[in-house]
Amino acid sequence: MDSNRSLTKKLVGSESKQGKGNRCLFDSEQLTILNTSFSEDPYPDFATRRELANLVRCSIDVISNWFQNKRARLPAKERRKILEARKSKNNALQNSSLQATTRETFYCVSEQSISYTQGTVLDGNPSVDTPGDPSQQ
Repeated sequence: MDSNRSLTKKLVGSESKQGKGNRCLFDSEQLTILNTSFSEDPYPDFATRRELANLVRCSIDVISNWFQNKRARLPAKERRKILEARKSKNNALQNSSLQATTRETFYCVSEQSISYTQGTVLDGNPSVDTPGDPSQQ
């Protein structure tokens, strides 16, 4: 029975290793780079991860995995704090892009209104109040 157990353990162990790449062990310099980057932004974008992968000489997937593991190992309070900061950052980005879109729309509408107003004054037909192309009315 002992021989069956050891055989089973060997098979399970060898099967679990299949499909996995080599383990990446970082030296102290590489860990310093990664930890510094993590303190700046715990959710780096693709360009940052690619740059870090070049600096640490490993694949982007390893960097992504390192950040995911680092976030998961944080105490729950810290994780919540980081998540809230990320949400507020995303909300701020959405609000600023919404404001920019609103400003662009306002500018385009104002520009069209001005050009239309100038056209009606030049044509001598100031009685038309609806926006649009005067030639179509």
